[in-house]
Amino acid sequence: PLLTSIGGFTSLTLANADVDIHDNGVKTISGFGALTDMIGTLNLANNTALTSVGGFGTLGQIGGSLIVRDSDVLTSFSGPHGLVGIGVNLIIASNPVLATIDALRSGTLKAGGVGNQYQVQGNPALSSCEVNALRTTLAIGSGNDLSGANAGCTTCSGVTCTDSVATPLAGQSGTFTGSAQIANAADLAWMKNVVNLTGFFKVESTALTALTGVGNLKTVGGDLFMSSNANLTNVNGLTGLTTVGGNMNIQSNGALSNVNGFSALTTVTGYLQFYNNTALSNLNGLSALTTVGSYFNIQSNTALATIDGLANLTSVGTTTNDYFQVYSNGALTTMVNLIKPTGKFATLAGNLNIQYNAQLSQCQADALKNALAGGGWARTYNFTSNLACASPKTCAGTSGAVCQ
Repeated sequence: PLLTSIGGFTSLTLANADVDIHDNGVKTISGFGALTDMIGTLNLANNTALTSVGGFGTLGQIGGSLIVRDSDVLTSFSGPHGLVGIGVNLIIASNPVLATIDALRSGTLKAGGVGNQYQVQGNPALSSCEVNALRTTLAIGSGNDLSGANAGCTTCSGVTCTDSVATPLAGQSGTFTGSAQIANAADLAWMKNVVNLTGFFKVESTALTALTGVGNLKTVGGDLFMSSNANLTNVNGLTGLTTVGGNMNIQSNGALSNVNGFSALTTVTGYLQFYNNTALSNLNGLSALTTVGSYFNIQSNTALATIDGLANLTSVGTTTNDYFQVYSNGALTTMVNLIKPTGKFATLAGNLNIQYNAQLSQCQADALKNALAGGGWARTYNFTSNLACASPKTCAGTSGAVCQ
């Protein structure tokens, strides 16, 4: 992190391997002025203080890939203006304030100048007009075009957007091919125009208080994990999210009081877990959730008073190993909206475990079991240490869920 500039390597003319400049505190790269050929890859990644790349002015050939990604404050990339060929991939990705790639449009890179994939994506300050113009110059085939989620535009004049009103999703794909490991606000900022994320979305052990700027995100193809974020109070920035293609785990976020930001979420293809979120009081934000493809575990959320927000949940699991578990939530008093006929929960592939919820009436646990059994469910029912309905009270009501 102490390295702030790279202005040396003035006599280097040939690099026989990769040149990796990553995870440094470097602010400028102005060296490598005699370098003409590189056998491997030029990788400039996760240099969070990097503002400009002015070096590599005589570089003509890169045998591997050119990668410029995860640079939080990089605004311009003007150095390698003499490039003729990139042997593998051109990757300019996840740079939240990068506004131009003019070095790559100097006229030396022509059709066929990139050997494989064109991945200019997740740069919300970079006009799709410029991205599309370079793609056309390079004659990138549709199978190798992974550009998208930049600054959209409806009407282009050359490389300039002439829209009078911003149209951030227009004129480009909204898909980002890859994953998002969120560590800070800049990592959220580059996702501004991402609609579909093909990989995972993970927010782990950060100082973030909220997730903002990702309101356009609709699908996550991989896992969605949020864990050990001590200051995270809400997930309101994710109100557009409808589908998680992998597993979803919300765990040990001590300040998280609600999940209202998941209000559009309908499907989790893998497992879904809420574990040890000590301030979480309800799951009302899951009102649109209908399907969990694997197990669903709600455990050790000490302030959780209600899971009635799961009123539209219909199905959990696809194999007999996929259970539904509500376990050791000391403040939980109600889950009646899960239970038919009020609720819609009708299909459970595996076991039902309702245990150690000291304030939750056993009547509700039994009513859920009976409602599932009425639809043909015949797996194991585990119930221990919920709140007994003691005589002379009995379980009553339409579904038998009320102790009175």
